[in-house]
Amino acid sequence: MLTFMCELCAVIIRYSRTVNIQSFLSTLKLYSIVYTFIGMFIWVIWACLRKLSKITAGQGDEKTFYLLSAVCMSVLIIPGAWFNYFLSSFISLFSIVSNIIFFIAVICAFFLLYRFLKARKVRFVSLFAITGVLFCIFSAAFGAMVIHWYYEHSGQDYIAENRQNAKADNVVIILIDALRADHLSCYGYKRDTTPIIDSLAAEGALFERNYAQSSHTFESVPSILMSLYPSTHNVRNFQNALPENFLTVFQILKKNGFATAVFSEHGSLSEIYGWNSARGVDMNYTMRSVSHRRISILSYMLIDKMPKLIDFMRDRKIDYLREVKSRREGVENVFARYIQDKQDTPFAVYIHLAAPHSPYNPLPPYENVYQKPLKEDKIEVQLLSRGFFPFEEGKKVSDAHLDNIIARYDEEILYTDQEQVKKIVDALENNGLLDKTIIVITADHGEVFYEHKQWEHENTLFSSVIHVPLVMRIPGMPFENKRISEVTE
Repeated sequence: MLTFMCELCAVIIRYSRTVNIQSFLSTLKLYSIVYTFIGMFIWVIWACLRKLSKITAGQGDEKTFYLLSAVCMSVLIIPGAWFNYFLSSFISLFSIVSNIIFFIAVICAFFLLYRFLKARKVRFVSLFAITGVLFCIFSAAFGAMVIHWYYEHSGQDYIAENRQNAKADNVVIILIDALRADHLSCYGYKRDTTPIIDSLAAEGALFERNYAQSSHTFESVPSILMSLYPSTHNVRNFQNALPENFLTVFQILKKNGFATAVFSEHGSLSEIYGWNSARGVDMNYTMRSVSHRRISILSYMLIDKMPKLIDFMRDRKIDYLREVKSRREGVENVFARYIQDKQDTPFAVYIHLAAPHSPYNPLPPYENVYQKPLKEDKIEVQLLSRGFFPFEEGKKVSDAHLDNIIARYDEEILYTDQEQVKKIVDALENNGLLDKTIIVITADHGEVFYEHKQWEHENTLFSSVIHVPLVMRIPGMPFENKRISEVTE
C-alpha cells in the first residue's frame, strides 16, 4: 500500500503539469491493476509461508516470522523486478525457468534463515536492528545507482564529457514554407534558384523522393517535430493546438542537454499553439503576433461569400508578408544573435521561413530576376481560387501570366536562399559552429501552378504538393554529394 501511494503521488505530480486527465486516469488504472496483482501475490505467498512454518500465536516467534516475511516479499518484488529487467522477454522459456529458480531460491533462503534464527534463539530486537541496517545500506546503494543513472543519461556532466568526441554538437532545422522540390536547382531545376542550398547538398546528402505528410503547414509541421502522422496528432487546422500526450523533438533534445529554440515567420509555431517551455521550447521568437485559433470554419465559409471582405483580408496578408521580409529583425538575424554565446552549449533550433509562400511578391533586388515584362497587371494567386474545398477548380490564366506567377515564386526561393539561408549559414561559420552543427533543410508542403486546375497548396495530395526537398549536411559523415533515391517521409 505504501509503494502504491508513492507511485500514485508520482503520477499526480507528473500529470499535474500537463493537466491531462485522460492520461492520468489511464495510468492510475494501470497502476491499480498491477498493484492489485502484487497484493494478491504477497497474500498468497505469506499464507503459504505461515502454513508451512506451522507458526502458532503462543510460541513467541511470530514477530520474527513477520519480519522475515516482509524481507522475503521485498526480495521477491524489488530485486525480482530488477532481475526481470535484464531478461529479453518475460514469457520466454528462459525467463519462466529463471523466475521459478529465483522464486525457489528466495523461499528456501527464507526457511533456512528462519530455522537458523529459531534454533539460535536470536532476540527480535537484535534481528530488527540488523534488518534495519541492511535496509539502509540497500536503500543508499539503490539511491546512488539511481542518481548515477540519472546523471549518466541526462546530466550536463555526462553530455559535456561525451560531446568532446562528437563531430556535431548542434542541430539546425530550416523549414522553407511552400517549397516544392523540383524548383530547387540541386533537384535539377532549370533556374539557379538555390546556390546556398546546393552547396550544403554537395557537402552532405540529398533525398530525391521525400514526401510531406500534408498539403498544409498546420498538419505537416507537427508531424515533422513529433514524428507522428496527422491522424495521430490530430492538429488539422488553425483551431488546434498541440496535443499534450505526445512528445516533441524539443522535449527529447532538452532532456539530453540541448538548449532549444523556435524562430518562425508562421503563426502556427507561436506559444499559443503549444510551442512553449512545457513542450521543450526554451525560446520562441514567432513574428506573427495575431493568432487565428479563434476563427471558426463557419467564419471561413461566410467570408467565402463576401468578396469585398476576403479581398481586404488578402491585401492584409500581402502587406504582412512584405512586412515580415522587410523587417530588420528577421528570424535569421535573431538566430545569428542567439548563437553568439552558444559555443559551449549544445543547441537545437527550428527555423521556419515563409517567403516562398503566396502571394509571391519578392523584394528588391529579386523581384525582376526571372520575370518578363507584362502588358497587363500582375495577378495575385490568391484571387484565382478559394483553397477550401478539395479538388476545387481554380481560374485559368494566360501563358504569360502563368510564367509571371512561376517566375515570382522562383524569385521568392532565390530571396530565401540568398537573404535568409545564407545568413544562417554565415552566422554559424562566423561563430565557429558550422562544422559542429547538423543542418537539415526541408519544407512542409509544395505548391501547384494550375496542375490539376488548382493553385497554391489546395486540399489535395498530388506529387507537386507533397514532394518536398530534404537536404542534410552532417559534419564528420563519410559522404559528400550523396543522393538517396529511396522514399522518405
